[in-house]
Amino acid sequence: MSISALAAVVASLALSGGPALAAAPNDELCDTEVSAPTYQAGTIIYSGGVRCVARADITVTVELEMDGSLVADTENSCDAFSCFDTGFYPNRSGNQRWCTVVRAVNLVPARRCENAGF
Repeated sequence: MSISALAAVVASLALSGGPALAAAPNDELCDTEVSAPTYQAGTIIYSGGVRCVARADITVTVELEMDGSLVADTENSCDAFSCFDTGFYPNRSGNQRWCTVVRAVNLVPARRCENAGF
């Protein structure tokens, strides 16, 4: 591509506002979504993520708490309108209180706990 052709492309991008660039998520454009942990075949399944109205550079951490203490987490990064992750953790004998917590930069963490007593 010649320099004049490249200059024309750059000029047209500048006039049109250029390509959409991903921004960091914020509470005006994005929300955390969290599911209560579920029990299936001896495993606790926990999941959640972030959903935005515009494309964003999202890193989401989904944590599992047992009786108020962090026992596992999983992380996913996306350049998209949403970013979710799911983790798996072996159940323990007895009756614990399991909670899922979703965290992402610039967003308020979301928490949801199971109510089935597994």
